[in-house]
Amino acid sequence: MTAEVAILNTQGAAIAADSAVTISIGSGESKENKIFYTAEKIFRISEKLPIGIMIYNSANFMGINWKLIINEYSNRLTDKDRFKKLEDCFNDFIKFLSDFQYIEHEHKEKIEEAYLKSICECCIKNILEYNDELYKQSDIKDEYDRINPEFVKKNLSSSLKKQIDDIKKINSNDIPFPDFSGKYIISHKEIIKDTSERVLGFTISTKQLEDMINLLILQVKTFGLLNYSGVVFVGYGEEEIFPSVCSAKILGKFDNDLLFITDKPNHIDIRNSAMINPYAQADVINTFIRGIDPNLMHTILPKLFIQFLNETGILNGEEAKNMFINLTDTFFNKILKEFIYEKYSEPILDIVASLPTINLAEMAEALINITSLRRHNSTDQDTVGGPTDVAIISKVDGFVWVKRKNNLIY
Repeated sequence: MTAEVAILNTQGAAIAADSAVTISIGSGESKENKIFYTAEKIFRISEKLPIGIMIYNSANFMGINWKLIINEYSNRLTDKDRFKKLEDCFNDFIKFLSDFQYIEHEHKEKIEEAYLKSICECCIKNILEYNDELYKQSDIKDEYDRINPEFVKKNLSSSLKKQIDDIKKINSNDIPFPDFSGKYIISHKEIIKDTSERVLGFTISTKQLEDMINLLILQVKTFGLLNYSGVVFVGYGEEEIFPSVCSAKILGKFDNDLLFITDKPNHIDIRNSAMINPYAQADVINTFIRGIDPNLMHTILPKLFIQFLNETGILNGEEAKNMFINLTDTFFNKILKEFIYEKYSEPILDIVASLPTINLAEMAEALINITSLRRHNSTDQDTVGGPTDVAIISKVDGFVWVKRKNNLIY
């Protein structure tokens, strides 16, 4: 996994990333995760363009390392390539990725089939984890407290239906879905059937296969398989005096469909003179900025408060229950949120707005390091760690390394 951050003000931007990468070895029960601390996640797009790129989550796109892809894009750029805005460069990169020539070769079908198998396996893993939770709540357990395959077989249809319904609820909340017809998945039913039966260990019915295909299409659209790559562009266009950030989550490519969701660009201007944007494992940085863990504020505390009200007997009747739920939502998501911004976030951003770029770099590195420290001194895996790479991007000096693995500058 990864922790990355971009800190921007009117003077420039600093970006920082850790070096941890998780590599899976083997498959099935013998699968083992190894963590190495040598990954490169920050790249300079060109010596003549004041733009940097950060990559997080998956290090590969359709089996090709992002470093190779970015290098190919950089080599394609000429002295004549100028972009008025950072967004123009970002969109040009997305177009380059859509037409990437090394995927359009005789092995293209094999690469896409391997990718389809991998996301199918991820999908089934989610189903098995869901069934494992159901199994723990049931009274049917063997002497080793391990899930019985018959239990999975019996509950497969209902598990598929529940996951499909859950994802459809996400779509109803106006979460953007990429434009993906699913034709490629539908036309490769046999691969999905064979992969499903191999991982599950039993034959699935025609209806279950149809549900599996529908679930896969929805999972791909919502990036629910966590198999995507985050791509972050930070820097300047030729006509921009202040830095910007453009980012997207890129899942993969089937036939001519590049699956990606673009985030709303962030721009520094006179009114918005500072920002701190964390990526990937952002919980520790967000806690530092806000003074409280976002998950604690938005999920745990509201649930505990409603639970407390239930136990006191205040929530008698549907009308009272709905009223208190609405009041709780207003308090935590509006009043408390505004209070936290005023007392915690705003003072930090006020300081960031006036910092020289070298101090932005120091802050960016420190935020990555405290995330690494938090992961190391907890029961979590050390999925953030190793040397922290840091770069500064400014309109005057362009992209400048401040600290880089095996080439320390300070």
